[in-house]
Amino acid sequence: MTTPLSRDLKLEEFSQLYRQIRSYEQGLVTVLNVCVVASTTLLSAIFAFFSNIYQTHPETVTVPFCYLFLAPAVLIILSVYLMSSYRIYIYRTASYIQVFFEEVYGGAQWGVNLVEYRKRVKEPWHPRVLVMWALLIASLTLFVFALLLIQAADLSRLWHLWAGLPFLLSMAFQHRQYTKSTHGVTDKWREIKLSKSSVGAE
Repeated sequence: MTTPLSRDLKLEEFSQLYRQIRSYEQGLVTVLNVCVVASTTLLSAIFAFFSNIYQTHPETVTVPFCYLFLAPAVLIILSVYLMSSYRIYIYRTASYIQVFFEEVYGGAQWGVNLVEYRKRVKEPWHPRVLVMWALLIASLTLFVFALLLIQAADLSRLWHLWAGLPFLLSMAFQHRQYTKSTHGVTDKWREIKLSKSSVGAE
């Protein structure tokens, strides 16, 4: 039979878990802010560069120049992946607190009540993901605009427009991962708790 943790150790674990959640939340916000600033700066710089070249030496502007507008799209998708990872860490830790602290000791019931709220209310699109979608659409729009601008007289080479499709599919996948990242975590912790209780009973 295992010896129960002391009250002090439980309090310390509880405090450490909440500090961990705060650090993950800060990390998520940092990724979002860095991505927004970097993407807008990069898009602005590429647009200025493209416009300058097109106005002064339009004959030198080729298709590869257009692909520069897709560079921010790579950063955006990677950022959503990181944000999704942070969100998984946050919810996993919060679910642990809910199962092993709130449901056992009572007191603060944020996790328990949040689960009940989500059963009753369908949450809208997450604002952070909407911001990322807006940046991605801006990147793809500028790519298409630039491509149409230089290929207006040669429609046979507009197949390059399909280059934006993988980015849309990747973003849709990451969006799905972001919204799915909170599903089933609490039940897994309950299964672990139940299995530990069964072992202890034996």
